[in-house]
Amino acid sequence: RRFPNLFDLFLDEILFVSNVKYLFFRTAAGKRLWAAFWPSRVPQPVAWVGGACMMIRRAQMEAIGLFDDHYFFYREDCDLCLRIQKKGWEVVYHPECRFTHRWGYSSQKNPEKVSMEGRRSLLYYFQKHGGPFGFQIAKLLVLGGLWLRAALLGLGGLFRKDFRGK
Repeated sequence: RRFPNLFDLFLDEILFVSNVKYLFFRTAAGKRLWAAFWPSRVPQPVAWVGGACMMIRRAQMEAIGLFDDHYFFYREDCDLCLRIQKKGWEVVYHPECRFTHRWGYSSQKNPEKVSMEGRRSLLYYFQKHGGPFGFQIAKLLVLGGLWLRAALLGLGGLFRKDFRGK
């Protein structure tokens, strides 16, 4: 995983690349491709790990602080890992550490709210770490992506049978 950046935000919000990747990597071919390119059997430095299961030394937490309360849903783990790395420490994926986490389970209950809160957290991340210019571009990309989704959903509605009265 990489830290959020404006290029990936453009790909995800405007071109829907993350949606396509998500669907592809759920297929058998996608899982095989992931396994071929991700050497998951060896410990290795990574940009960030999911906050559901992190092991952090107490001294590190005391040096960087706890999770930022301004994040409501998502990105708090990215923020924490970035602060760790800014202090000169590494974030390491270790394959012998096992944990089962049901990704997306909370978001199934209210996906629209989670989607909006996730975008708010992403914008806060860019406000905190992307500088004023990066934050403004991130806002434009998120708003543009929301407008594009609304337009596509509206156009899609024109072709529904019940909309045309048939």
